[in-house]
Amino acid sequence: MKISVIIPFYIRTELLRVSVGSVLSQTYPVHEIILVNDCSPEKCDWISKEFPQVKILKTEKNSGSGAARVLGVNHATGTHVASLDCDDFWYSDKLEKQVCFYKNVNDPSGIYSHRQHVRESKDIISIRPTILPIINEPICEYLYVRNGLVQTNTLFMQKSVYLESAFHHDVPVTDDWEMVIVGESLGHQIYMQEDSLSQWNCLQSDSRESSTFSTDYYYTQIERMKGLITAKAAKAMLARNLAPRHMANNNYTLGINLLLEAFLSRSLSLRQIGQIFMLHYFPFFYRRLALIKSYVYQQ
Repeated sequence: MKISVIIPFYIRTELLRVSVGSVLSQTYPVHEIILVNDCSPEKCDWISKEFPQVKILKTEKNSGSGAARVLGVNHATGTHVASLDCDDFWYSDKLEKQVCFYKNVNDPSGIYSHRQHVRESKDIISIRPTILPIINEPICEYLYVRNGLVQTNTLFMQKSVYLESAFHHDVPVTDDWEMVIVGESLGHQIYMQEDSLSQWNCLQSDSRESSTFSTDYYYTQIERMKGLITAKAAKAMLARNLAPRHMANNNYTLGINLLLEAFLSRSLSLRQIGQIFMLHYFPFFYRRLALIKSYVYQQ
């Protein structure tokens, strides 16, 4: 098994030292590391000097991490691919444990993921997802209805499976979610490992792309995924993503109507809707409440 690791980058390129270093320190040796420069505005000459063993590609225009990853996979010479964001890192036994899990499951066409530590803020680290997929549960309902998680840093699969599943790679965010949804529709089973094998630096202070999207983006996403997600998942996705944005813009009627539709369609429970309200109106209090659960700890 030859594993190609794909790492796209755009800004905060200095963090590549940690992400690339975490790949080089793997107990399971990698076949190659491919960095994809998504037209970064930063000076990047130091990367090839500091890491002469990596391959560096560049997109023709700034296209987003999904498109950059697909470019990297297309140029990969390994049999399998694993992806990593430039500002995150793997633990040293990540690939070793994931390859072992892959062999134990014994499904070559599967899409594999795992839990990971998530740095929520300066002093809070959680383990996500808190719940695992259920057998025969549509992956779209696991993600949108039950608030599960599949994240880029955890994905591992055959190169051919990745390219077959990632035809929606030009979306600016959630390309990883859309890829596993497409992959499932093509017959690729999604498997999740319980081990936490990487760290995702999802700091609340960061300016993350997803926070700047207009409400139209999510309606476009629903249209793009028509036939791939269930009606239940579509209602839950709109309620989770749009209701808080509408309420933040004082459009309370629109926001509450989306939550009501999700409840009446049994896409979201009253408890889940309450969590959305709490996270929107009392984010600090809500996150601190999470500390009472065993899957969150404070550093």
